[in-house]
Amino acid sequence: MKGFDFYGSALLGIAIRILFPKATYLGSAVHPRGFSATFSDDIPFQEGYLSMLEEEIRNLSSKPIQIMEMLGSNAMEMLAHHEQPSLHKLSGIVFALKLDSFFEVCEGKPEVAGDLTLTRFSQEGKRITVEGKAFKNKQQRQQFEKRYRKWIAHDELAKKLELYEGKTFHPRGMLLRRFLEEYRRKFFQSLGFLEIETPDPASYAKEHDMERLICGNYFYQFGSNALISSLQIIQKWIKIFGFEWHFVFGAKKLKKDIQNTLERAGISLEADPYSFHSFLELQVVDYLGCSQRGALLEPVDQGYCFSFADLHQWIALLLEKDRGKLPDWLAPEQVRLLTEKGVEISQVTKIFRIANIRYTMDRGDEPLKEKMYRALRVNVPYVMVFGNHEEKTNQMMIRASSSKQCETIPLTQLHQFFSELQIESE
Repeated sequence: MKGFDFYGSALLGIAIRILFPKATYLGSAVHPRGFSATFSDDIPFQEGYLSMLEEEIRNLSSKPIQIMEMLGSNAMEMLAHHEQPSLHKLSGIVFALKLDSFFEVCEGKPEVAGDLTLTRFSQEGKRITVEGKAFKNKQQRQQFEKRYRKWIAHDELAKKLELYEGKTFHPRGMLLRRFLEEYRRKFFQSLGFLEIETPDPASYAKEHDMERLICGNYFYQFGSNALISSLQIIQKWIKIFGFEWHFVFGAKKLKKDIQNTLERAGISLEADPYSFHSFLELQVVDYLGCSQRGALLEPVDQGYCFSFADLHQWIALLLEKDRGKLPDWLAPEQVRLLTEKGVEISQVTKIFRIANIRYTMDRGDEPLKEKMYRALRVNVPYVMVFGNHEEKTNQMMIRASSSKQCETIPLTQLHQFFSELQIESE
């Protein structure tokens, strides 16, 4: 629960100031996977410092802690008075936690956690960020840590698979992004959504008597059954990718008639008091068991508007879900063709195009063994070799990324080979 993470973030912030008194504390935050605190220090951070901070947090949790509810503007003034910065501007109702002479401000109400763990740290220059996760009890922490030991962060996977590094997308990453964009467009068009560009989609829909529209990255549903229809479409899209998910509503209570409508349609909701910015939200469960925002639904004039997590975040979730092993239908390259100098490949590429296969070619002068390794390293589902020998015998050598063996088939059977693969989404 986020309440536990607000508690953890506050104690981490105080522990940092106690153990690193010469550092410049920059503030704490809560995010879908837990909490973090950031500070600046001339001394490089070390892995062993995490256990020191954990021990200090446990010492602090045994002391009396005062929690005060106040306006964000008042909290900003209080922090300024104590010469303490905030990572961002505070507004609305916030909660101040006071322990001895230390203050920490949380944007949600802290709940006393039974246990916590600090998971990792990152350092860029002098700026250090420590991350952690808080739990109701020791059993929950142990379950989380068991999965965490197997977890690989999306940025590490993306670099290994040559997709992206930070905000820089490599060619393979762009292939994946473009495919997802086009796949999503075709999916919604198959459901009757029509693409427009206008500053006022609701007025456009009314003027042209239309019920389903796409405008930028937003999807609009109008008509008497707009709410249920929108939620069913959101579910259908999420299910394609195999995520666990649930619908939540935020701090504002839903109207009774809306709750009754959803119940009659068999759509269950969970309350999430920390989801302040949405009418309804679909959350997907990531590899670590944490809930991440997958889609938002908001009411508009005579209808509803929904949107999904941006593609960068979506790709990150997909990578972590199966530790970088994307399903064949989603792979940026379904096939990489390895060739040798002087080989005529037009007959092969023609088969690829007819079969609608996403493929790339490696026509470099390196040995085939080296090119094979390069392709398998980035999880290309099928690596195919059409060299001098294959051209003479009219065959294709194929190695699946899931196999250690190669097989050879006649070129005349290549189209049938593709038709038997599970490369299309259901």
